Amino acid sequence: MSTKLAKNGTYMEYIIIRPTFGFTKELIADALLMYHSDISEFKSKYKTWNKIMERAKYAILEEGLQKLDYVYEMVDDYDNKRAEMINYLSLINPRLGSKK
Repeated sequence: MSTKLAKNGTYMEYIIIRPTFGFTKELIADALLMYHSDISEFKSKYKTWNKIMERAKYAILEEGLQKLDYVYEMVDDYDNKRAEMINYLSLINPRLGSKK
């Protein structure tokens, strides 16, 4: 917690929230493959990181994180498509998964 000066001139107590987890490239790729198994169509339709993450968030909220463990059962040629999706995600956002 932290005390800070608000815009109205009074000091207020604020809660500081720091992230403790996030989504890896692999998890994002699985979420996207759940709804988009045709990667060439996905690449032509979703070309910006914001649009890609909008679809990934939709899939995670719609299906839940537990269903991501079973994506390999729903997608034909899962390993190759997953590798292709991870490469595409790395191309769009090269900082994802790297360290400072």
